[in-house]
Amino acid sequence: MTGMVLAAKYNQDMYYDNPYYSLVGGVAPAELNRLEIEMLSLLDFDLHVSSETYDRCLLRLVQYKSGSHTYPACWESADEGECSKMGRISSSDSIKTVPSLGDMEHHP
Repeated sequence: MTGMVLAAKYNQDMYYDNPYYSLVGGVAPAELNRLEIEMLSLLDFDLHVSSETYDRCLLRLVQYKSGSHTYPACWESADEGECSKMGRISSSDSIKTVPSLGDMEHHP
């Protein structure tokens, strides 16, 4: 829920306030505020996602949904820094690369 709130605030010029999100999400406003600050701190207040990262995560989500792959809490990334800044993987973890979405067939 915290990620959704941050994404709405980052991507939209007009968005609901935290009391509304907390009501809809069933979380106390103070708890949502705390979670928002904690998540922003973990992300170093950097909410930008490059198109390459988006494509890579979308591909992995599609693979996960199809049952062809399973991934850890922080999905493997060609750019280890994206995940290691959240403390979920280290340089000793294996990193796999996956073709970009441009290499995938698109089916409606």
